[in-house]
Amino acid sequence: MVLYEKFASYYDDIFPLKKETLSFLADHFEKGKTLDLGCATGEYSLGLSRMGYETLGIDIDPNMISIALEKVKRLSLLSRFLKGNFKDVVYKNQFENVFCIGNTLVHLDSIEEMKNSLKHVYESLKANGTLIIGIVNYDRILDQEIKSLPTITNNGVTFERKYEFEGDKINFVTVLKTKDFAEDERTILTPIRYEELLNLLKQVGFKKIQAKDGYSDKPFSVKKSFHLVIVANK
Repeated sequence: MVLYEKFASYYDDIFPLKKETLSFLADHFEKGKTLDLGCATGEYSLGLSRMGYETLGIDIDPNMISIALEKVKRLSLLSRFLKGNFKDVVYKNQFENVFCIGNTLVHLDSIEEMKNSLKHVYESLKANGTLIIGIVNYDRILDQEIKSLPTITNNGVTFERKYEFEGDKINFVTVLKTKDFAEDERTILTPIRYEELLNLLKQVGFKKIQAKDGYSDKPFSVKKSFHLVIVANK
């Protein structure tokens, strides 16, 4: 994706690892093989590796993977990183855990493509394995016609985010600014509502599905939550 090809070098400034997110993952996962779909620069895969997990991170952008590989070279951790597309990933009963956070899911082209990808995830998990998905709460975005997300500023990097509604799609407009340049990009997203995502997970076989208000134990609120985080078991 062009957006992340350009922004890879600044990704860790824009989206640094959050301790509460890492703790949430560890609290809900059993120790074992863990698949990170849309791993970006690998911070969460590496964070889990430090805690004893064997992780595999996959991302479509080669620049993100290059950065992740450079990090893992400096560390003696059970982490691997591969370039690949979320929707093409199929591992039969190999992982105790899978996670797909950072709003990765809505970068797929359609609801049907999401269903197929979630089916692959289900098949990749061992019995009783756990899936965690983290996306923006699109019920709130769509119902309240929210047209921008909070601007992120960190280490001299500013990241502006706006939404333009186009039928059943969202045009995600971003502007990256540093002291030396400003670049804008547009990426098409497929927003999915909570009930739609819940139904897809049930259709592909997931059980014991919990919805959280972000990476916390607070219950998800369709009207108020900024993030929707799903914890589902095979």
